Amino acid sequence: QKDKYHKICLKKQNVAAKELCKGLPSEFGTLLTYTRNLKFDETPNYNYCRRLLRDVFDSNGYTMDYVYDWTVKQEASSSPLASSRAHKDDEGQESGSNTLKKERDAADSRNDDVGHG
Repeated sequence: QKDKYHKICLKKQNVAAKELCKGLPSEFGTLLTYTRNLKFDETPNYNYCRRLLRDVFDSNGYTMDYVYDWTVKQEASSSPLASSRAHKDDEGQESGSNTLKKERDAADSRNDDVGHG
């Protein structure tokens, strides 16, 4: 049993990040390479990791509406109207997205000089 899991571990370690992230935005490969290169006891630069993912999020035109795939699926199974949860404000923005962006930008400006990013 131990040998089986050791072989699985070695296989996972030896698959290149480029191969694992084939067809995905390059930031996913960058994130995987970054995390693989961390030492066991090294604390990740979470701001850097979040920034990579946020860049993909923003470049794809997504907005933070606080509706997640798993909540929509949960609610859809209990209510036929639940999938129409994204609310728009007076300017057509999804609610919460402007506030979140301001908070996020403020946090980024405070933490940009920290760590590996």
